[in-house]
Amino acid sequence: MSSSENESLNKKRKEPEHSVSPVTSSDKDSSSDNSSSEDESDVDITERTDVPDNLKPHVERLRALRSRIAQSTQDNRREVYKEHQRQRENASEHRRHERKRREAEKLQRRENYTGTNYERSRFKEYSIEQVEKYERKRAKAEANIERG
Repeated sequence: MSSSENESLNKKRKEPEHSVSPVTSSDKDSSSDNSSSEDESDVDITERTDVPDNLKPHVERLRALRSRIAQSTQDNRREVYKEHQRQRENASEHRRHERKRREAEKLQRRENYTGTNYERSRFKEYSIEQVEKYERKRAKAEANIERG
């Protein structure tokens, strides 16, 4: 790389001459002699009462956005907690509870049935196609059983 190329790269890397220097806390104290302006700058813009009319819609929108952020943060925390609880659950225990619940529902239906033939009433819940498909499946399974 030639020296002229190095110089052109160095020129590109230089900071612009009109850059703003960072403000330190000592600069703030010396520049603000008015104590009321310090108090106003410490107060959140959404809580101030002396907002100009042209900024009021923006302040209202900021207030609404902040409330949405707070609500979504709360909702997210709840979801994270629920997910954590789900991960702590034992999957086999959950399946066992589900199986017991289904068996209890089945017994409840049987007890609530007042007719003469519970099995026949239960078959009314299935369509003809579903029953035929199930019968074919059972016949295939029966044929595949090894007898020895």
